Amino acid sequence: MSARVSPPVHVLRFDEPRECDLDDIVDRRIAYRAVMSEGRPEDIMGFIDRDMLVELFEDIALPPATRAAWQPVVGAERVRARG
Repeated sequence: MSARVSPPVHVLRFDEPRECDLDDIVDRRIAYRAVMSEGRPEDIMGFIDRDMLVELFEDIALPPATRAAWQPVVGAERVRARG
């Protein structure tokens, strides 16, 4: 069973798939990059899974400013997960 999702159209570049399989690592990175870089707060809240983000963060191709903005969030989640 796969987890096929459609990221919000306004966050995807013209060459990115309109549907992503979150079980596929490449699709997951594309979808998370798009939502994290271009998404509205409601897109992020509805789409991004905390645990998946922490797991993928280092491998997502984010612009430097976007990575810097998300780094504290991911760092806090890593600390929280360690308990």
